[in-house]
Amino acid sequence: MFQGRGDAILDYSNYGPTFGSGADLYLSDSCRTQVGSYSNLGKSYPAPSGYTANQALAGSNYFLCDEYEVFYLA
Repeated sequence: MFQGRGDAILDYSNYGPTFGSGADLYLSDSCRTQVGSYSNLGKSYPAPSGYTANQALAGSNYFLCDEYEVFYLA
């Protein structure tokens, strides 16, 4: 289902980290104070077996986050 490197991340200065061609995981730039981040797996990254696409990562579609780390593998 993963379409390739071009679908892995969205590099756009007005958004926080965004992963997948269909924004499978989006972290808003104000994710600690506003419920604007969301998970919607299934476009580039499949949801784990037994989980819905919207609930697999955070328990619900939209969520707040305390903190996050993004790693780059070279």
